[in-house]
Amino acid sequence: MLNEDHRVARVNFAQQNLNRNWSRVIFLDEKTFSSSQDSKLPLWRLNNTRYEPNHVLYTQRSGRISVGVFGWILSNGPGELVQIGGRMNRAQYVRILNDILLPGILDRYAHPRPITVVQDNSRVHTCRIVRTWLEAHRDEIEMLPWP
Repeated sequence: MLNEDHRVARVNFAQQNLNRNWSRVIFLDEKTFSSSQDSKLPLWRLNNTRYEPNHVLYTQRSGRISVGVFGWILSNGPGELVQIGGRMNRAQYVRILNDILLPGILDRYAHPRPITVVQDNSRVHTCRIVRTWLEAHRDEIEMLPWP
């Protein structure tokens, strides 16, 4: 839930970036998608009919499939999507930045650089090794701090 400080920070961010060339801004994030067959289904039945045969689910199987992905998008369409094995850690994130994001940016935006990148404030995005990597690549990538 957004509190008043969050709201003010986001309004300030919007006002400070009104005249930004958003066609040169890349947004990146990761997401886990999951499918599951074992969630509760809504069931409407008459009172006192819970255990009637047509109201009982006899088998239960997970069938759940989860996949984590990292992706980036810009004004003229999506960038790459990369599958993340397990929970993404800082070393894996730096590999993605170095091996996927940076080559993709350089391929689409030869000049002028740096290109602006926006990411949220999750721990993996703000840890020291990621900040160090971003500092080393400041000629190619400029971070726009998210409020």
